[in-house]
Amino acid sequence: MRLDEDQRSTPTTIRLSSRKSDLARLQAYAVADALRSIDVATQFQFRESLGDKNLSDALWKMPEKGVFTEDFYRDLVEGKTDCVVHSWKDLPIEVKPETEIVATLARAAPHDVLLLKRDRLDGPRSLAIFSSSPRRAYNLSRTLPDLLPFEVSRVEFHPVRGNIATRVRKCLETNEIDGIVVAQAALDRLLTATAPDLVAGGTELAEMLRSYRFIVLPLKLNPTAAAQGALAIEIKRDRDDLRALFARIDRPDVFAAVEFERQTLKRYGGGCHQKIGASLLALPFGNVFSLRGLTDSGLVLEEFSLKRERDGERFAPSEIFPADVGTANFFEREEIESGQVLREIAASQGNSFLVSRGNAWPQGFEPDSDTIVYASGLSTWKQLARQGVFVSGCLEGLGESTLPDLAPLAGGARRWVKFAHDQSHVGMPPISTYRLVAKPGAGIIGDEIRACYWMSASSFDLAMERNPRLLEKRHFCGPGNTYDGLKRRYGDKIRLEIELGYEEFKKEWVRQ
Repeated sequence: MRLDEDQRSTPTTIRLSSRKSDLARLQAYAVADALRSIDVATQFQFRESLGDKNLSDALWKMPEKGVFTEDFYRDLVEGKTDCVVHSWKDLPIEVKPETEIVATLARAAPHDVLLLKRDRLDGPRSLAIFSSSPRRAYNLSRTLPDLLPFEVSRVEFHPVRGNIATRVRKCLETNEIDGIVVAQAALDRLLTATAPDLVAGGTELAEMLRSYRFIVLPLKLNPTAAAQGALAIEIKRDRDDLRALFARIDRPDVFAAVEFERQTLKRYGGGCHQKIGASLLALPFGNVFSLRGLTDSGLVLEEFSLKRERDGERFAPSEIFPADVGTANFFEREEIESGQVLREIAASQGNSFLVSRGNAWPQGFEPDSDTIVYASGLSTWKQLARQGVFVSGCLEGLGESTLPDLAPLAGGARRWVKFAHDQSHVGMPPISTYRLVAKPGAGIIGDEIRACYWMSASSFDLAMERNPRLLEKRHFCGPGNTYDGLKRRYGDKIRLEIELGYEEFKKEWVRQ
C-alpha cells in the first residue's frame, strides 16, 4: 500500500540510479558519500541509457531529447528508483511534469580542455580536432588560432562519441586528428578517483594524457555548456521526504548559478544543437558571466560581464581618468640583466610560471615541454603565443585567487612563480624581469577628475605622491593583485570597487 506524503518517514536507505560509465558511477559515489555523512545508506542501480547504446550519431542530430536521461525519468515515474544522479548538462531545458531536480553538490571546474598531441605542435598547419559540439566548433574555430604558438590556417572539427577514455584513445589512434576537446570536470574527476573500481581507469587515462599537452580554454572565448561541471539529483515531485533529505546536502550557490545558465540558454531555444555557451562564475566580488555563440535566428551573442548591483552615479567623459588606455601608463620599462633572471629561473626548475604581462617574458628562456605557463589575461596570452610560447591557460584578468587546480592534468601539484616587474609584492612569489621607471611628469591628475580606473597599484602609488587629495576621488580596478595591493596599503581610506576591465568601467559608469 502506498503511503501518503505525511505518513512517510525520513528514509535511511535510498535506491540511487545513474548511467554505468566510469564518470557517471563516480558522480553517484559522490552523492552516496554525501548521504553517508547524514547517516543515509545507498543501493546503486547502474545501467546504460539510449545515448550510451547509440554511438554512431552525433548527439545534436538525434531526434530524441534527453538521450542520456529519458530512460531514468521513466524509472522514477514508475517507482523503480528513488533518485537519479545526472551530469546536469545532459538534462533537457524543459521541466518534467512528474520529476524535479532538488539538489546538487560542489561544482567541478566548468572549463573545456583542449588536448593537443605532443608530436603535432609544429606549424604552420591546419588543425583537425575531435568534438561533436556545435558550440565548441563555432566559438573555437575563430578564436583558437590566436592562442597557439604556431600559425594555424584553419580549424576543423570532427564528431566523436564514447566515454572520455574511449575518445582520448581514439584521438591518439587516428593519424588525421591533432587533438580533442573534453570537459575539465570529467578529466579531473576521473584522474582523482579513489573508488577501487575506478582507479585503474584513472591510471590508464593519466598514461594516455602523457602524449598530450593541455590548454584550459578561457570562458571569455569559450563559455561551456550550461551546467557543465555540476551534477543534478532528480526525484519524483511527490517525494517531499526525499526533497527534505537532499536539502541537507545541497549547494544552493551552485544550484542558483546553474539555473541562471540554463534559463539563459532557454531564452534562445535550448538544446545541444545550439552554438551557445553560457558560464556563470560565483566569485567573492560578484558573479562573472560569459555568453558567446550564435542563435538559430543568426543572432551573434558575446558578453563577458560582472553581474552585481551598482549605484546610480555616472561620470562625464571629462571626469574620468584615464581618458583612454594609452594615457594610463606612467612608467618606462627597463630590462633586468637576463643572466640574473635565468639563474633565478634555473633555481625554480619544476615550477609553473604565471606571466603578468606579455613583456614580462624573460629573454632567453625556452621552457621544456613539461613546463606549464599561464597568463594573467587574454592579451598577455596572445602576446606570448606570438613569441612562440605554449600557454596552458589564463586567469582572464580575474586574479591569482582564481588559478585552477591543475594538479590532475599536470600529473601532480606544482609550485607557482610569476614573471613580473620589480615592484610586484602581492600574490605568488615573483621573478622580476624588468624595472618600472617613472616617466617625467607622469601621475598628475587634475581636480576635475572624479573617478579613476587603475591598471596597476604602482600607478596609483605614483599618483598619490603627486596628488595628495587623490583618496577623495572614486576609484575602480580589476580583481586580483591591483585590488589586493591597494586595499592592503590604504584599507578603508580608499573607495575602491571592482570592474572587469577599463571598457566595462566606461560602459557602466560613464555617461554616453
